[in-house]
Amino acid sequence: MKNKFILSLGALACFSLSAQQVSLKQMPRSEGDKRFLKTFPQRTSGTEAVLWSEDFSGGIPVTWTNEVRTNTGVLLPNGFWEYRGPATTPNTSVGSRGAWAAGTGPIVSPTASNGFVIFDSDFMDSNGSQTGGGTGPAPAPHIAILETEAIDLTGTPFVELKINTHARQWNTTEFKIALSNDGGLTYPDTLELHEDLQTNASNAENDVFTANISPIAGNQANVVLAFIFDGTQGNNPGFQSYYYWMLDDIEIRDLPLNEMRFTEATDGAPAHDIIFDGGGARQPRMGNISLSEIVPINFDANIYNYGANTQTNVVFNVEVYSGTTLVNTLSSNPIASIGTLDTGTYVNFVTPQWTPTAPGTYRLVYTYQSDDISSAMAVRDTFNLFVTEGDKTEGNNIRDINGLDNGVFSNRFGTDNADFGSDGGGIAVMVPLENGNSDGEVLVEGIQVRFSVATVDGGDMLVEIYDTTGFGFTTGFGGQPLVSEQFSLGAGTSGSLSDFIFTSGSAPSGAVVLPEGTYYFVVYLFSNSNANEIMIANDQSFEQVGRAAMMYFVSDTRWYAGFVGSLTFNAPWIRAISDVVEGIGLDENSDNTLSVYPNPTNGEVNITLTNGGKYTIEVVDLIGNVVDREEVILNGNEKLTRDFSDLTKGVYLLNVKGENFVRTTKLTVQ
Repeated sequence: MKNKFILSLGALACFSLSAQQVSLKQMPRSEGDKRFLKTFPQRTSGTEAVLWSEDFSGGIPVTWTNEVRTNTGVLLPNGFWEYRGPATTPNTSVGSRGAWAAGTGPIVSPTASNGFVIFDSDFMDSNGSQTGGGTGPAPAPHIAILETEAIDLTGTPFVELKINTHARQWNTTEFKIALSNDGGLTYPDTLELHEDLQTNASNAENDVFTANISPIAGNQANVVLAFIFDGTQGNNPGFQSYYYWMLDDIEIRDLPLNEMRFTEATDGAPAHDIIFDGGGARQPRMGNISLSEIVPINFDANIYNYGANTQTNVVFNVEVYSGTTLVNTLSSNPIASIGTLDTGTYVNFVTPQWTPTAPGTYRLVYTYQSDDISSAMAVRDTFNLFVTEGDKTEGNNIRDINGLDNGVFSNRFGTDNADFGSDGGGIAVMVPLENGNSDGEVLVEGIQVRFSVATVDGGDMLVEIYDTTGFGFTTGFGGQPLVSEQFSLGAGTSGSLSDFIFTSGSAPSGAVVLPEGTYYFVVYLFSNSNANEIMIANDQSFEQVGRAAMMYFVSDTRWYAGFVGSLTFNAPWIRAISDVVEGIGLDENSDNTLSVYPNPTNGEVNITLTNGGKYTIEVVDLIGNVVDREEVILNGNEKLTRDFSDLTKGVYLLNVKGENFVRTTKLTVQ
């Protein structure tokens, strides 16, 4: 929830934007940020008098600068920000006229009916033709600049900027507001809007953006704003940055006296966080978690003083609701004071631990309070935590679900990414299954996946499970998969939350029996050369720890933990379906214990059983091939020694079957 302040605008040098080092604190992103379910901040005091405004009722003022340039700074004389008014053609009922964004509706602002402005980048590039890329009046890559006249804010030290803004982006388009206090000679700092927009995505048509601009504009006589559509960033040949940006109802007004917001910290710590069992690299943020896997949870946050007054006795709260019932309020220790534009961080704002005691859907409401702001009047950002519990009976429909996502469909990711690959790209999620039955086993029935409506039925998905030990980004997983099963994505997959149930496991139901541990659940996607595109939902609610989710790029033949500076790949909706079942239908004679040691082994293995009898012992590789099989008659607690040094190094399943006795354990040959 921060805005990055670009201190050097690179390609904008032709527009005389300097790179002076002026330090503005983090400011929240647009209130339309799709990462959070939230309410607009309530203002607790302050006149909020409007000091300057423009609603475009008379068109774009003649005192403003309106120009478009190439990525090298060459003026494109036919390019411009366009005015939509009641009597223009097109009028205020029309948004973009572009070839790819045609039919887009207009901005929904309070005064949209009397006019707004748009930089219609898509139209400027191709003049509305899908086959005429680069032949329009101002071809991409281009940069469009709409600069105000000088604004006198003398006598008002605390000011904020408010605008209605609606944008859509393709290929890393940037939407910026550069700030000057010397009449436009230099631009010491820059706000960046809509940083979370994914390719082809737009924000809400009625989005409102506000920012505290006091450090640059407060008490200044020659303030200039420059609205910059930057379609020159990150371009590849044939992939220009465009679509559009619409603006209306721009205001500079008094800053509210008392207001705080959640924000990203300067060291990159997220605005909101949830921490399982004290954190660490092996403790991913589990938005879906079974009661059997629950560990103590902390919450932390960073809180930015947006208002003009110093805030005293600031406390961070998390309210925990089960349905509509408040079941707990967790509060941090107070910070004595936070000055205007300063931030209290997660170092201080951390709650005591909380552990759910029952299954259900919990709403986690992040809020705060101070001497001047009550909790009821503060920003309230809401997340869900889903806690499930099976009934310990194999095959019952009530199952444990464990996954990274918090149930928010932030964006989609999959085979339409050229580097990921249309066939063979992989997504892996880390799932702790640390609390099994009395034999230390967990029954894994399958996985659950949420597909985007962009998925085209008919593709295939290979599902594998690996131990986390030995993973390397270039070498992959340390050993053979513990299960490997292929599924066809038939009719009805698109847009669905689908279960994929194993049939090849050692349990009677076909489920997979695994020792307690933390595993990677991996899906490889095959879209028939993109004829059957496969897109999986991604959740950006909480930034994941390293290696919690990974993606395999076919183009690079290696794994990655995500994208730099982006949550586009963060918490895919891939969940483990499991049960903690006593017996699991494998060990019906509970007083009979199997021991296999040493394990891992260099070859020689000792096998003992508490009860004597006739047994079949099988060693099965993880593709399902039986690589060793024999029938033996053993006395109780007799040690059977076998040498498996001729087997290829890796992970195997050791199946031991007797009368009323079936046990499977993982065997690692080193």
